[in-house]
Amino acid sequence: MRVLLVSDYFHPSVGGVETHMYNLAENLVGLGHKVVVLTCCRGGRCGVRYLRGGVKVYHLPRVPVVGGTTLPNLGALRPFRAVAIRERVEIVHCHQTSSLSLECLLHAKTLGLRCVFTCHSLQGFAEVPSIWLNKCLKVACASADACVCVSHVSKENLVLRASVRPDDVFVIPNAVHTSVFNARRRLKRIRQTSGEFARLKRVCIVSRLVYRRGIDLLCQILAEACALDPDLQFTVVGDGPKRTELERVVRQEGLERRVALLGNLPHEDVVGVLDDHNIFLNLSLTEAFGMAMLEAAAAGLLVVTTSVGGIPEIFPRLAETDPKDAVGMVLCKPEAGSVLRGLRQALGRLPRTASAIKRQHELVREAYSWEDVARRTELVYSYCGAGGSGEALYERMARGVKCGAVLGPIYCCLMVFQAIYLWALGMIQPTVELARDDPLDNR
Repeated sequence: MRVLLVSDYFHPSVGGVETHMYNLAENLVGLGHKVVVLTCCRGGRCGVRYLRGGVKVYHLPRVPVVGGTTLPNLGALRPFRAVAIRERVEIVHCHQTSSLSLECLLHAKTLGLRCVFTCHSLQGFAEVPSIWLNKCLKVACASADACVCVSHVSKENLVLRASVRPDDVFVIPNAVHTSVFNARRRLKRIRQTSGEFARLKRVCIVSRLVYRRGIDLLCQILAEACALDPDLQFTVVGDGPKRTELERVVRQEGLERRVALLGNLPHEDVVGVLDDHNIFLNLSLTEAFGMAMLEAAAAGLLVVTTSVGGIPEIFPRLAETDPKDAVGMVLCKPEAGSVLRGLRQALGRLPRTASAIKRQHELVREAYSWEDVARRTELVYSYCGAGGSGEALYERMARGVKCGAVLGPIYCCLMVFQAIYLWALGMIQPTVELARDDPLDNR
């Protein structure tokens, strides 16, 4: 199949969606498919770029603004049409609720292509931004042939938000490169230091410094957590609007020597940070899956996390509480007292045995592999069927009317506008040069 992955969130930006798309593209190529990525400009990257493995990336001249996403622009139909024709695309796979993703769901159906939407996060129902986003998602998902979620909680959330058929929503979890996030380095270091490293009380946090990642909760517990043990140290990797508040708390409490704020780091450097710590702390208030926690578990860290969203689904066996051979997770409520008790429990499990660390890594390696994710995604593509959608404009409009008394007519008008715009583009640019499948293009 010839697949086009679409999202505003892609490298060089750093995040779970970006990592998921890149690894999915790389493993779909390994299965023999042609994969192209469509995204916005980032870090001065505009135009066509090639990533390792020959994955071609089209960076549209759209600049991300609020939250890393671009402003809605229905004019994206023109470049989308050019890329789809040039690369002879059969399946359009949009990721996350970004402007470009939702637009391209509509554009794909206008061009008669099959399309899939993957939701990577959870959204509420009461706040004004969430209500508006859910309305847009409902209209866009009316064009999707199938949807993918990273957890069962995320599936329930998407079905309620977008009013999609549960039978058309598939659950495919994220995965981790266990060859990169590997416990062997940790075990070697423990042997070299005669077990001294395993007794170090170092806590690592890798997260965007925003409200929903629980940074306010971190500011609330930081001083009390340091009071639990005089040897306890914290390292925070990530950046965001809450960094100023976190720096203020560290300065006021005099914790400069015990709390290190490293800012954003390249993904490969995060591995080294994890290898230097024994506990990973996650304080998310909402989480569909939790990629960073899975990477930390694969690297052999004991994970202390809030039990929200899809986190308990990551690996139920990692939540075992046998103190002699404890592996994986300490689950707690998103409350200060519960988090402090979870940290105290984790500190009580140190030092961990080599058998516990090995067992934890093996559990993650067996359950979460990108090859498995790619194969399961391939089955979703087959469910949709490759090639044209075979759906006429009036059929799309008949389905769009069901979006609601207000959204339905808006959707129908949008479909008519896109059909006219597509006809005009065909008159202006009747032919598009086809791209060669040369060695740089996934071969």
